[in-house]
Amino acid sequence: MIKTDSSVSIPVLQSAVHQSYHSKLSYRNVWMVKQKVIAKIYGNWEESYNRIPALLQALQECLPDTIHAFPPCIEAFKRCKPFVYVDGTYLYKKYKGVLLITVAQDGNNNILPIDFSLVEFETTETWTFFLSNLRQHVTPKPRILIISDRSRAICTAINAPHSGWHPPSEYHVYCIRNMASNFNLWFKLAEGKGYLVNVAYSPSKECCD
Repeated sequence: MIKTDSSVSIPVLQSAVHQSYHSKLSYRNVWMVKQKVIAKIYGNWEESYNRIPALLQALQECLPDTIHAFPPCIEAFKRCKPFVYVDGTYLYKKYKGVLLITVAQDGNNNILPIDFSLVEFETTETWTFFLSNLRQHVTPKPRILIISDRSRAICTAINAPHSGWHPPSEYHVYCIRNMASNFNLWFKLAEGKGYLVNVAYSPSKECCD
């Protein structure tokens, strides 16, 4: 059953075991057996991870322009709006680390991932590596807006002398919805988040000028 459909659910497997062998196995026991079967059929996670360098080498042979980003992503961004959003999210459970990712928006307002990196920790060094390669290889054109939360590591990396993210050709702004969420956590005002978002979206004389 697992070979036919690796996404088969644990309750379905429990039911099949019960019907065939008249034995009721716990969810955990069936889950553990399923993991062993998947590893036997497809290989375990460690083996798959160790194959990444070979897969990247094969990718570079097929797409010679692959350096720190995939060429299709680089080409796609040329047709996107001139701003990007960067963020990091922690990975939990069996495999730890942090996923750093950049997304853009096309002319139809679709969200497009254009760059990502898996790092051990979210630090100034990892953000500097990520943002410098993003600027050099994916978003080299001038007048790009970069949006982020108020992470100190991101701000330090962007403000570094050779980051490539300095005005007047590039600008850095904070995500208003992230700020509004933090505002709501601090002040516990249900309507406060909406007020802050509305203020941010309201045009001012300075913005119009």
